[in-house]
Amino acid sequence: MTDRRAAGFALLELLLVVAILGSIGALAWPIYGQSAARAKLETSARLIQSELRLAREQALARGVSHGVAFSIGTGSYQVRRAGIVIRIGNLEEGVRFLATDLKDSSGRPQTGVDFSFDGSPSSSGTITLVEAGGRSVTLLLIEGTGHVVINGLGN
Repeated sequence: MTDRRAAGFALLELLLVVAILGSIGALAWPIYGQSAARAKLETSARLIQSELRLAREQALARGVSHGVAFSIGTGSYQVRRAGIVIRIGNLEEGVRFLATDLKDSSGRPQTGVDFSFDGSPSSSGTITLVEAGGRSVTLLLIEGTGHVVINGLGN
């Protein structure tokens, strides 16, 4: 006959292993959550940067204005051609537009930007995105060129 205790693990040993694994998981979960939120914010910033670049490229290629308008306080935006909405887009879940500080050449506030047939932007300034945890990133739309720079990634 074999000894039953030598054949496997005791219940107490298994409970101890489960408790240790649970503790490690509980410590790692907040780090994972922060990383996921940061990744969503970065993805959203790069999405808007790409949408603005594409609008400028389309304006140059088609010879008609293309633009993007932002809905402050939400995660949605509109892509426009010649002032007509052609598509509605959304940021990653949990990310929203916090503010825009876009102004036209006369200094009037704008909620978006349109690129004319020559690729020049109708406004310049900043677009700020924020995730639920409060981390934010700002996109800078450069006057005259329409180039977009992202500030605040990797912080």
